[in-house]
Parts: sequence; C-alpha cells; structure tokens
Amino acid sequence: MDVNHFLISSLLERWRSETHTFHFPHGETTVTLEDVAVLLGLPIDGDVVTGPTTVQDIFATFHEHLGVIPPPTVIRGNSIRVSWLNSTFQQLSPNANNEVIAQYARAYILTLIGRILMPDTSTARVHVMYLLRLADLNVVRNYSWGSAVLACLYRCLDHGIHLRQENIGGCMILLQCWAWESVATGIATGGRTEKIKWV
Repeated sequence: MDVNHFLISSLLERWRSETHTFHFPHGETTVTLEDVAVLLGLPIDGDVVTGPTTVQDIFATFHEHLGVIPPPTVIRGNSIRVSWLNSTFQQLSPNANNEVIAQYARAYILTLIGRILMPDTSTARVHVMYLLRLADLNVVRNYSWGSAVLACLYRCLDHGIHLRQENIGGCMILLQCWAWESVATGIATGGRTEKIKWV
C-alpha cells in the first residue's frame, strides 16, 4: 500500500504530544488499541514486548536464531539491514526441516517489524531486540504486538513534530487506514458520526 504523504503531513500538523491526540475543529481523536486490533489484526492483550536492547554478541544471536552469520557491513549498533534479510531469506527450500522453516519465519516476521509495523524513519534497519522476542515461535502470539505498534507510532509522531523530520517512523499503514476509516468520515459529516472516536 502506498503511503499518502500529504495525508500523513496533515495529520502530523494536528498531533499533540502532550495528549497523544489529533486536534480537529470538532474535537480531539486518536488511534486506539481497538483500531490496531481491527485494522491490523494484531493481539492487544498479553505479555509486553520488552527486553534487553543490547546483546553481548550480535553475530552469535543471529546465528542462533536465523542460522547464518551476517556480514559486519549490514550490522550497525544493535540493528541489521532489512534488505539483507530479504535477500538472504528469499526462497525456502521445499525439503527444509522444521528448524530452517522456523529461521525463515523469524526472518520474515523481523522484516515485517522493520518495514511495516515498527520501522524507523528509514525503514532500512530493524533492531535485534525483536529477534529475541521471536526465539520461541510457539509463544510469539502471547505478546501484545498491537500495544507495541501503537506505542511505537505515538513515539514516532512525537519525534516527528519536535524534530521537524521529513520522514517519520511508525506504522504509517495503520495511521493511513485509521484516517480513512475514522477521520475522513468524521470530517465529511461534520463530526456527527459514530465511527469517529472522540476523546
């Protein structure tokens, strides 16, 4: 889905970091956990997506969970290039065992996190802390990924208005779909709609 930068810029101008709401002539509204659950289908209940932000040996961590050691050129700090993940884990072999399938699944989910769900301003890198949460794929669904996505979006919107960034991070697909569903409908009818969630 292409991101409408004019729409995002217009929303950013109305964002207030003190209340985490958008200010419109008819009131205030914001993206809620319910919106995340409905629009993205992510769980909003469960364990918090948290953990260490640094690892002792990043290369050993990637080898343990992805089965490969990335070249030093794709590592910066505690993050890895998403493009390297895409090129390395493109095609799963038809006779892959369960361990390899799990490694490809982790790489795919990590790419989704870095490009769509919780990207930085460049969408080029993803933090290794998310890979640690994907270590046991049987418990991944127990995390409140929706809460993490919403918190990341709020943080990125806050940084976007304070730093006057040209690009902002966070889940822009969520913000855009929310705007189409909630704000556009409310503006078109003068705010007299039940779809809009006024704070």
